[in-house]
Amino acid sequence: MYQVESKPVGIPSHCKLFVTQREKLKAGIIVFHPDLSVMKVFSATNTVGVSFPYRGMNLLLITVYCPPKEDLYHTLAELETCFMLPYDRVLLTGDFNSKSPVWGSDVEDERGRQLMEFVLSKGQAIVNEEDTIPTFEGSRGRSWVDITISDPLLLDNIFKWKVDLEPTCSDHKASRSHCTQAKRPNQGSTEGST
Repeated sequence: MYQVESKPVGIPSHCKLFVTQREKLKAGIIVFHPDLSVMKVFSATNTVGVSFPYRGMNLLLITVYCPPKEDLYHTLAELETCFMLPYDRVLLTGDFNSKSPVWGSDVEDERGRQLMEFVLSKGQAIVNEEDTIPTFEGSRGRSWVDITISDPLLLDNIFKWKVDLEPTCSDHKASRSHCTQAKRPNQGSTEGST
């Protein structure tokens, strides 16, 4: 997502867009399926959340941007509020600017430790694969700061998680996963990327 004069650009008109309240666009959710009934349930400085029906349940989809120089506790407080919303399953994605071997980094920093504590306290699981290519590569180096988190029951329906090799016009790479809609994985899937 990009913005010109404080407005997102390049989003097809049939798409629904949900963004954080930060002045400069840093995180958002684009819904490409025009018939999907999606409702924004939370929006704050670093976090936006939507809910929609998934396999007869209410799926809470959250995305975040955690600025590297901002205290992570601010974003974790926003996420704490999101987790108080009613939902059956949750999928959380974002640029956490946190490092941990759990999601591919060689080291764990304080932010990685804080994020992992939050994930475990909420009974969630990391979807990222440990041996993947970096999610960020640019003039400032390379790292694994873009993370996908899920509740364990939804994790059973997520497969083919990977970091895309396609250019994104950003120093971050897109991650992609498939989430099955049917009872059996071979009956159909929904594809999503962050």
